[in-house]
This record gives sequence, structure tokens and C-alpha cells, in this order.
Amino acid sequence: MVGLTLNLARYRFYARTLSPLRLPRYAGATLRGAFGHALRRRVCALGRELCHGCRLIMNCDYPLLFEPRLLTKEPSADPLPADQPPFLIEPPPMPGRPLRLGERFSFDMVLIGEALDKLDTIIAAWRTALSSALGADAGQAELEQVAFVPADGIAVTVAGRDPRIHPHDATLTIPSFPEDRDVTLSLLTPLRIRHQGRIIGVQGFQPGLFWRHLIRRVTMQVNRQHPETWTLDDIHALNALADRVKTGRIALMWEDPWRHSTRQGRRIPLGGVVGRLSFSAVPRALLPILYLGQWLHVGKETAFGLGHYRWLDRPRGA
Repeated sequence: MVGLTLNLARYRFYARTLSPLRLPRYAGATLRGAFGHALRRRVCALGRELCHGCRLIMNCDYPLLFEPRLLTKEPSADPLPADQPPFLIEPPPMPGRPLRLGERFSFDMVLIGEALDKLDTIIAAWRTALSSALGADAGQAELEQVAFVPADGIAVTVAGRDPRIHPHDATLTIPSFPEDRDVTLSLLTPLRIRHQGRIIGVQGFQPGLFWRHLIRRVTMQVNRQHPETWTLDDIHALNALADRVKTGRIALMWEDPWRHSTRQGRRIPLGGVVGRLSFSAVPRALLPILYLGQWLHVGKETAFGLGHYRWLDRPRGA
């Protein structure tokens, strides 16, 4: 699978506040909710509040991008269902104060597969979302710039205040990993892995669970674009390799953010572990999985930006 190219890209959205704006420390859920409302307003031809029963649903960008489950005929009991939205929002930790008038901030968004074909619609929805009432103080902001962030991390501007999108190669190619290697990961946002009905904490953290959830998520996402890249037997073999990976230093702590669900009228916990993980002599067959997880995340609530990690000692060019 070395050299395999995926339709997978990270974009950075740069904004400036038009009024004081208060966002929670982990703002992914807040931003995602604003994006969903704005997307519906922009693309729904009938101005509906709900999609159920709509005769245009199969040709609408809202369910395609935000609620693919509405397009499936049968509910899925799979822990990683095929109807997950084809995006992840990655805001950096926000300061513990309101953003001041005129203050600039940014956040990233990872687009997967068919979402890349809708970049113009996504950017337009963000313009609407940011200019609407946002956050606890119903603040407003304006979108100033959008940049494509390739694997080397050097952002390239693809859109400004006008609606034009500059051409760019919105793909990600899996590099070569010729040998086993030690790795260190930084867990940037709370990692929520459910095991035996509970979200595992610092004391109950099991590296094998981390690897198995990561393998499952990455192989499923890749196989959607390139079927049978990993067969079921391949995945079993990867899990067996992962069970033998030796753990190095683990320095984790629990963080306990939450989001407010307007639909349910209550706070929903988003707690998980953050910190650093080290592994020694990770088999080279697992390294592409680890590499792709930096875009695809791992665990629950990945669309909110949770389960985001960075490979700190990644070799140059990988």
C-alpha cells in the first residue's frame, strides 16, 4: 500500500472576530453545530428544518456532508458505521477568555472523499456560520482566508474573501516506512475509547485498545476509497502485530470537556485522556496506520476533533 493516494486533505480556516466571541476550550462541537445549521440554510432548496420525507434528499448536499445516515436505508450497529460525516473539525485549544473584537483565530477541517468535491459549498457555509450568533456570547466573526495544509505542514492559500478556489492537489499519499521504529505520540484532544460500556481513563488505559480502534478506523476509511486494500485477514494480522507492540513511557491525564445538545436540552460529557504515548519497535506494517491516524483521528466524537494526535518523531518525508 506504499504510495497509495487518498482523497484526504486538511484545510485551515482563518477568521477575525466582529464582536467579542467566547468559545469553549475544545470548540469542535460548537463549531460543528454552527456549520451544520449554516449548511442547511445555504443548500436546502425547500427551507425545511428536517430532512425526513423530503423528496429532494438524495440530491442535497446537506445530508451528504452532515448527516449521511439520512441516506441509508438500514440502521447500522457497527461502531464505525459507513454513514459517518466525511469531515473532522480540528480547532486548537481556545483561551480561557472571550476573543476580543478584531482578534484573529483559526481552526482546521479535514475533508474525506466526496467532501472534497464540495469545498466551495463548505467554505460558503463557514462564511455564514461564523457571521451568525456563535458561542456562549452569540459573537460573530468573518472568514478571511482558507489554506490547504499538505503533509509537510506548509499551508497554501486556496481561497480569500472572494468565492474563487485556487487549484491545488487535495490528496494524501502514504509514504514508505522501510523498517520498524520507536514512536512518540502527542494526544492533542481528549481520546475517548469505549471498552465494556465505559470510556477508559488514565488508570484503565490499554495501549492494545488504542491500536485496535486505530486499525479499525483507518482500514475502514481507506477501504471505502480503495476496496480490499486491507482484507479481513490482513486486519486480523495487524491486530495481532499491535498486541505485541511494546509500550514505552505513558504520560496521560484526564480532561473533562462537555458540549451542550440543543436537541436533547442537556450537557453531554466529552471527557477523555490527553498527553503522550511512546511505543518501541513498532512493526513497519503498522506505521502507515499510525501515519493516517493523524488525519482520521481515533475513538469517539472524531467529528468534533476529539482523538486527534500528532506523531512527534516522524521521519523526514513521512
